[in-house]
Amino acid sequence: MKTELIEGTEDVKNTDIGYTDDVDTANSINELFDSTFGRFLAENRTKLELGIVKLSNFFDAISSVEDANKVTENYELVKHLPKIIDLKK
Repeated sequence: MKTELIEGTEDVKNTDIGYTDDVDTANSINELFDSTFGRFLAENRTKLELGIVKLSNFFDAISSVEDANKVTENYELVKHLPKIIDLKK
């Protein structure tokens, strides 16, 4: 799933962009998410709640982040999406 800022707002949208059946690939995607957006959220939680820091501060530097947290056993739900075999370097 791709997470990005909705232009002109402080809201994010999530878009399904692909699927993987490889646990290592999913773990790598989630580690990258945790080390970027996840870390930003953790480090700025109070400032975000108070409006001192905005989500757009993060997305000014990085246009989007991906995570692999949805799980399904129904291939019909994902077959229209590209299979993620390798992470973009």
